[in-house]
Amino acid sequence: MESTEASLPERLNKRDRERKITIERRREEKQQLAVENEQLSYFREAFYATCSSVKALLDSAPTTPTAALASLFDKANKEIITLKNYLSQSKIFLKVYDIRKAQETLQHLESEASELELKLLPKKKFGFKNRRVVKKPTEPK
Repeated sequence: MESTEASLPERLNKRDRERKITIERRREEKQQLAVENEQLSYFREAFYATCSSVKALLDSAPTTPTAALASLFDKANKEIITLKNYLSQSKIFLKVYDIRKAQETLQHLESEASELELKLLPKKKFGFKNRRVVKKPTEPK
């Protein structure tokens, strides 16, 4: 009887420790979930803010002087590449839907940038027009 009475406080202490461990584990899981949600909201804010700045940059392209267009498109393309890298690094905590929406947005930005670039800065045509043909003097026979 004494052994059961002595083991009763031990059992209570053990049960209390297990209860505290499970409470701590649940709290950590909840914090992890909150961190993931914070990461998701931060990603959305940062990604779509940068997308809107690139969109504004592309919208200002038709009114930009021709001399500055090359640097404008270069800057827009660099921002799009940065967004691609950010998306690929953020895939760890993003859901499939968010990844797909971000990829669609990037694809739309890329196509819009390339269309505008072709429209406003057409590629120079390459030709051999300036090449001088050197004729060999013919020797009389």
